[in-house]
Amino acid sequence: MKATGGKANPKVISELLTKKLS
Repeated sequence: MKATGGKANPKVISELLTKKLS
């Protein structure tokens, strides 16, 4: 996933973390 406007959205970050943890 790409960060929007050069900044990662909280939702994207949380989703990526959840996917990595699970």
